[in-house]
Amino acid sequence: MDAQRKEPLEQIRSVDDQYQHSEKAFSDTEKAFSDPQWAPGFIARFPWLGFGALFTALLCSAASIVTLLVSNGKSQTDWPQRLAPNVILSGLNSIVNICFGIAIGNGIAIAWWRKTLKGATIDDLHRSWAFSSSFKDLALSGKYFNFIALAALTTKLTIIDSMLLQRATTTVIAVDRPINVTDVNGLSNDTIPITGRVQGRTPTPGLLTTTLNQDLIVWSNSGGLFPNFFTGCNGLCLLHVPGAGFEIDCSAPDSAAINYGPALQSAVAAAGSDNATNQSLADAIYDYSLFNITFDAVYNDGAYSDNEGLNYSRIMMNVLYTSAQGSENDSDANCPGTRVSQTCQLRPAVINYPVTIQNYTGPHSLNGISLGINTSSYWDFTKDTTLGNYDREAKQQEGFEVLRYNDVYEAHRGAGDPTESHLAGIVLGLQMYLAGGADLSFDGTVGFRIQQTGLAPTQLTNSPGAFNCGFQYGNPMNELVHKINQIMFLVATDVFGPNVDQTSGRNHDAVVYRDNIHYVTNTKFMWGAFASLLVCVLCVLPTYYGYWQLGRKVTLGPFEIANAFRAPMLEHPVASNGVVEDLLEEVGGRRVKYGEIITGDANGRLAIADPQAVKRVHPKIGSPHAKISEKAGSMFGKSHT
Repeated sequence: MDAQRKEPLEQIRSVDDQYQHSEKAFSDTEKAFSDPQWAPGFIARFPWLGFGALFTALLCSAASIVTLLVSNGKSQTDWPQRLAPNVILSGLNSIVNICFGIAIGNGIAIAWWRKTLKGATIDDLHRSWAFSSSFKDLALSGKYFNFIALAALTTKLTIIDSMLLQRATTTVIAVDRPINVTDVNGLSNDTIPITGRVQGRTPTPGLLTTTLNQDLIVWSNSGGLFPNFFTGCNGLCLLHVPGAGFEIDCSAPDSAAINYGPALQSAVAAAGSDNATNQSLADAIYDYSLFNITFDAVYNDGAYSDNEGLNYSRIMMNVLYTSAQGSENDSDANCPGTRVSQTCQLRPAVINYPVTIQNYTGPHSLNGISLGINTSSYWDFTKDTTLGNYDREAKQQEGFEVLRYNDVYEAHRGAGDPTESHLAGIVLGLQMYLAGGADLSFDGTVGFRIQQTGLAPTQLTNSPGAFNCGFQYGNPMNELVHKINQIMFLVATDVFGPNVDQTSGRNHDAVVYRDNIHYVTNTKFMWGAFASLLVCVLCVLPTYYGYWQLGRKVTLGPFEIANAFRAPMLEHPVASNGVVEDLLEEVGGRRVKYGEIITGDANGRLAIADPQAVKRVHPKIGSPHAKISEKAGSMFGKSHT
């Protein structure tokens, strides 16, 4: 039995036995190796797998760039939901990491075997091999850092492009591409309903209807965003809604030069600064108006033409505003400027209102209806689309269209006429919310002062000193027209009352924009990731230098290296110079075992050998062989537990 166990060990031949130190075997002149299994060359040894892996990594990186560029700005509805850009990038990056693992493994193997061809110490070969598997050895390489270490370091650097790719794509909530719908339904009225009553012998508006009062309260508290009472809109809908309103026909602005400061001072001086009841002083105070907006109704039942030659009822709006430039010296009362006045006729008509409906199924803080934005102005970011300028030629605000007149005929001339009115409540509401005035006065003791009412304080754009009369009021026309349109839109749609009597349930064509997730690409991170990948490729390529010097395919497999070091168990006359696959084909079926050698010269060593020549070092607990553990421990000392 002992002779049989020793037989595999006795067949071991030393290097001296196989290669005798003779002049013929080792001459001063190197001779070419003639074994046909060793075939170096650029084509024969081209590392197809390694270079193919690097090329695939570059292709995947290019595909990532294409994905990022194509997805930039895309809506989630325009992109396959199961393959979101981040999913595609994650998959491509995983392929890149696998390819780099293959390329680096092949490159390190080529560089290691080239090092053996040149000749190196076993310590140097071990250190180079350790670079590929131990980050500690790589970090502590110091002066021994080489191309193998550089390639091994690349495996750690590939995480950089992964991080950059993750940052290269983000998502934002933005407006989706528009779609056209035809079934947005809402109530609107082409005629102005009864809005109030007149009182007294003169037709003075004195009462609002409950419905109009509710409309005005909603308007004043809404900030321009009204409750949504339309159906069929899911998202942001842009449409035009015909409804009752006014054609606003204004005269050309009448400008005149003014300088109220010296005139007021002169009037006060002439009247006596202490005589507060002097009539001329009172006249001077009220003659100098800085700002004024008034509304009055002109009633006509169509039976006759009035002084203006018109036979329909209407509302007259008068606008006056001034701008005076005061002196830098606060005590200087000289303040030249300009006074502008306009007279406007508000004639009942049907207006095509540009309407924006925001109606989202999920929580949304801006749901409601607003006016002033249409399909063309929605994307025009160069101007304020919610407060378009008044267009004198169109006789309406920009974006609002006068479709046709819808005249109101009513008269309040005597006791027998009805007191209910279509226009009286409108006039009273406009007087309450939009009228206002500012009058300038002067007191020799306290200086200039203004008395403001209604809309006037909001139009004052500066605040001069007490003895400076350079008050400046802005042009209120655009704001007035916009607010009149808002009020009349609520009157026409009349969500709070039963006055919709002509076009209830009207369907409207609309352009719908919906908020959705959009993919956004950060090109800086994208190109940074690509640059990082190129750096990694450049770090790996040096390990492939000289591949043509190798005569066969090489790896860092343990059996291939063991065979190169002439391990006895792998000796075979046919496969000794071949690739590892040839070696395994010849000796791969041979059984081996690691343990305590119990035969031959290696008796007592831990090694790999034939199973019959090896004793189990650590038997299972409770097995019959467990008793030998104590003996093995005494034999091998600290090598056993």
